[in-house]
Amino acid sequence: MAKLDIVKLVLDEADGWGGKGDKYDALVQLAEKLRAAMEAEYVEPLHRTDFTVQGDGPFPIDMLRYTCSWPATEADARAIEESHEHADYTDPFTVRLSKYHRDPKPELSDQRWRSKFRCTIVGVVETVEL
Repeated sequence: MAKLDIVKLVLDEADGWGGKGDKYDALVQLAEKLRAAMEAEYVEPLHRTDFTVQGDGPFPIDMLRYTCSWPATEADARAIEESHEHADYTDPFTVRLSKYHRDPKPELSDQRWRSKFRCTIVGVVETVEL
């Protein structure tokens, strides 16, 4: 997958406005600031991580918010739904999740998964730079 060049997108948009006026000047200035921030490594590249969680009983929905993640596939979303439809605290689940993050190593909150919800991150499937 090709990397997204934000500076190029901004400059292309500015060129589309005919190269005149306040909006054009503002976009050119924004592109210059973005380029300087990237060169100073202020703006980190975007990564996506897929990871797998196992546990028993209802899937802890709040952990999606807490980890800024979501079900990786429709089947994973269905597994979460089924864990709540059959709220027997002994039924196991395995769900693959995805999240976007700036740091090369994602914060998956494995200690919180274990301590509050008795769930385990059984593996990081993949981390890719976008």
